[in-house]
Amino acid sequence: MNGSRPSREVRVLHTSDNHITELSSCAALGVIVDKANDLEVDLVLLAGDFFDNSRVEEAVVQEAIAQLGRLRMPAVLLPGNHDQLDTGSVYHRNGFSDLPPRLHIIRSQEGESLLFPEMGVSVWGRPTYEHDMDFRPLRGSPPRDGPWWHIGMVHGAYVPPGEKAFYSSPVFAYEIEATGYDYVALGHTHVFNDLSQGTVHAAYSGAPVRIGGNQLGYVALVSLHPHLGVQIQKMPLS
Repeated sequence: MNGSRPSREVRVLHTSDNHITELSSCAALGVIVDKANDLEVDLVLLAGDFFDNSRVEEAVVQEAIAQLGRLRMPAVLLPGNHDQLDTGSVYHRNGFSDLPPRLHIIRSQEGESLLFPEMGVSVWGRPTYEHDMDFRPLRGSPPRDGPWWHIGMVHGAYVPPGEKAFYSSPVFAYEIEATGYDYVALGHTHVFNDLSQGTVHAAYSGAPVRIGGNQLGYVALVSLHPHLGVQIQKMPLS
């Protein structure tokens, strides 16, 4: 790791692939909000596919935003391939022009950084505009800059060391390690998976609703500790 760690612990709830489609599917989001508030985490990360598509009804959009507005801590939302930032994106709706003050959406096609100096955290992410083989979510991620906990957020398909990419939006193992970040929050795969590379911790959080939609799934609880380092815990929502 480059530079010293911040002096305070930061706890992060990382979720992805919420795939909200209708009012009833906001129920799992409400459970996540309650979990984050009950655990008193410092930050919530939503790493892509928050909505299942950009055709969701306006009432669903409003309810999802209202649920996120109940969070007592900052949240960062990254568009994925199901809710990508194309011309017809759900994120162009009027409801997203007046967000709850703690909710931040990463929109820049080149990626952007958000600094939370009160907790000593810098978050960088790159949203999905085109879900294809040419889109490399982690390519060109900025280096560490400043005495912060550095977190990356990307939505794509993990490619193990030495293997070639066969899917759109590939995230190569060597790209994770090259960031030098403390944690990379991954989205796209619906199963929890710790994919830490070298000194860089990284994981898919798993989807909050299991395949079939009848049972609650998981989130990842991440602790960034000045002495114990980074610890990732698979946490059930049920």
